[in-house]
Amino acid sequence: MRNRDHNRRRKDTASLSPRAFYAAELRFRREQAGLTQAALARMLYITTAHLANLESGIRRIQPDLAAALDKVLRTDGFFVRQLGAGRAALIPAQLSDPARLAVQAQSIREWDTTFVPWLLQLGSYADAVARLQDPTLPSATGAAAPGSLLDADGSPRYAAVLTERALRRPIGSAATMAEQLRHIAALARTGRIVLQVVPLNAEPHVAGDMAFTLMNFADEQPVVAASLRDGDQVVNDPASSALAELGYTLLSAAALPPAESLDLLDATAMDHGLAGA
Repeated sequence: MRNRDHNRRRKDTASLSPRAFYAAELRFRREQAGLTQAALARMLYITTAHLANLESGIRRIQPDLAAALDKVLRTDGFFVRQLGAGRAALIPAQLSDPARLAVQAQSIREWDTTFVPWLLQLGSYADAVARLQDPTLPSATGAAAPGSLLDADGSPRYAAVLTERALRRPIGSAATMAEQLRHIAALARTGRIVLQVVPLNAEPHVAGDMAFTLMNFADEQPVVAASLRDGDQVVNDPASSALAELGYTLLSAAALPPAESLDLLDATAMDHGLAGA
């Protein structure tokens, strides 16, 4: 029975990418040993969440952890021998889920010329953006707004450049805009984020109608999630990340310093608040 199960497992994993195969094999060997994720995590001195990310291919395995897996699961050196697969590039499917990747990032930088950047959006603002892009949506879309990620302890280092035009553009009600901008200002004051605003008179000199999120990781290639006129792209090739790095540097240079940006943000939030009164 055990050989039949293993043969079936080999057939099921034959078409997987190297990283996905390594992750699937880890899950299979753990289950074969009769261990829960929590039990194996305790034996490895890591968190259950860390192990779950390894089994889903989100986290890249470290050499010392691979050796520990071989010892605990008695796999005769399998995980060390296959370390190259475990440290291969991200699984393509994972690149389609930037929200999940953002949780793993060490640092994140964002730029958006039209809206408040993705990771700063509150639910009410994200709903309004979704309805603007598709007017047939109901009044409460339940749009995904991962802004709470930046509220948590241990959140990634975060910086954003946005435009004064995005601050002044009415998305949803005036109350929605005032709430959104006050939220950003509060994050900036806690030191959780670094915020810069490109003023209206500088916008012709910066990037056009686009947005991007640049995520850096401890043990992965950087990932760039870009919204372009011809659709969205999520990539992790060195050329794209280098271009995004350069773009962000130029945008930051064109923007106001953080203190002046915060003053402008406060003033604009007040304007929206008065408009909604």
